[in-house]
Amino acid sequence: MNEFDSRVGSGDTPFHPESYPSSHIGSNFLFLTRIGDYGIIWILFAVFLIAKKEFRKTGFMVLAALMLGLIFGEILLKPLFGRIRPFEAYDLFPTILDKTRGFSFPSGHTTSSFAAASILVYRSGKRAWIFLLLAVGIALSRLYYLVHYPSDIVGGILLGIACAGIVISVVQKTQGEGP
Repeated sequence: MNEFDSRVGSGDTPFHPESYPSSHIGSNFLFLTRIGDYGIIWILFAVFLIAKKEFRKTGFMVLAALMLGLIFGEILLKPLFGRIRPFEAYDLFPTILDKTRGFSFPSGHTTSSFAAASILVYRSGKRAWIFLLLAVGIALSRLYYLVHYPSDIVGGILLGIACAGIVISVVQKTQGEGP
């Protein structure tokens, strides 16, 4: 995992900000990372869904998956691993997100994005690609700004999907139904 992650601080990785000549990429990634802050985009989706009676169950499932991601990722795993962020480890250049604090593994933005997107994919069917695209974009934005290593992103993806899986399993067992 160290070799996998060590390339992120060197200029030879495709996720290094200096690898892109266009400021459009940076501004798009900044937008994506900001809407992922605190899981806000996913919370807003959930609130919108809860407000509509026919989608209420999906909204509550999204909130439950987000809560599990918060508990497992932010409260349990980050302090357990205590991994510093790439921009701190390499001290190569200041990041535009210099207020980013806390530990790196797993990525909270990625965990919340994949927890919510997984529920939305499970419940929505053909519109699923939009949620996955948004989750992937938010995850890549965290690499772009060097606030996470690639393994933090992979860990966040796996944790987010696992949290969604737990919620789906509980709902299926307690309510005896599928999507």
